[in-house]
Amino acid sequence: MQASSDLSILDFDIPYSITFVASTAIEILVVICIMVSVTWQVLIVAVPAMVASIYVQVYPLSKFF
Repeated sequence: MQASSDLSILDFDIPYSITFVASTAIEILVVICIMVSVTWQVLIVAVPAMVASIYVQVYPLSKFF
């Protein structure tokens, strides 16, 4: 692929980066959907664990002692 002299590397780099980010995000979402559909029982433990993790990060235990 040949570019004219007025095109910079950004003209090629930006579409590549957007494609890379989009494909990675789609792949992660597909993997999560497959995991949830196959092992939905894990959500019973995973969702409360994520909520507890976020709660502890926002409200550290050192505030309460």
